[in-house]
Amino acid sequence: ISTEEPMADTQITPAYTPPPPNDPPANKRSSKLPLIIAAVLVVVLLIILGFWIWNSSRSATSSEGDIPVETVPVVVPEGTQPPLPTETTSALQPVTTDTPTPVPTAQLIATAVIPTATPETVLPSTEITIGSIVRVFGTGTDGLAIRDNPGITNLPVGVAPESTIMEVIGGPLEADSFQWWQVRLESGIEGWAAADFLEPVPEP
Repeated sequence: ISTEEPMADTQITPAYTPPPPNDPPANKRSSKLPLIIAAVLVVVLLIILGFWIWNSSRSATSSEGDIPVETVPVVVPEGTQPPLPTETTSALQPVTTDTPTPVPTAQLIATAVIPTATPETVLPSTEITIGSIVRVFGTGTDGLAIRDNPGITNLPVGVAPESTIMEVIGGPLEADSFQWWQVRLESGIEGWAAADFLEPVPEP
C-alpha cells in the first residue's frame, strides 16, 4: 500500500518581471546639452562684448577730457549792448501822450549901448617923495617949526606959517614917533619938518 498521497495538480504562475527602462530619456538629455552649452557661450560673449564697448566709450571720454580747450575771448565793440529782453503782454493798452502846448517865446530886442566917456578926475597924490612940492597944514596960527635935525628936541631954524609952500629935498627919517622930511623954503631956509603937518600940492 502506497503511503504517498497523490500530488495535487497545481498550476505554477511565473513571477512578474518589470520591463527594462527605456533609453529615450537619456537620449533626450544628451540632445539638450549642446543647446545649453551654446546658450551659455552666447551669454558669456554678450557680457564680454558689452564690457568691451563700455571700456572703449570710457577711454574715448577720458581722452577727450584731456584735450585742452582754447577759450576765445569775445570782443564786444564799444557802444553796442546786447538786446534787452522785452516783456510781451497778451493785450496792448493804448498809451496816452500829452502834447505840450507851445509857449510863445519872448522876442529879444538887442539894444546897442554906446559907452560914454567919463572924464577922469585927477586926484592929488597923497604920497610925499623927494622933489615933491608940499605946503604946511593943520597948524593954525602957530605955524610949523623947521628944525636943524629930525626930532622935536632939536633947535628950530625957522617957523613956516599955515599954507607955506616948500620943496622936499631929503628924507624921510624917523625920530620921536614922527616921520621927518628935509625941506627948502622959498626964502632959502633949509631944515627938517614933521610929515604929519605937510601935504602934497597938486601940480597945475
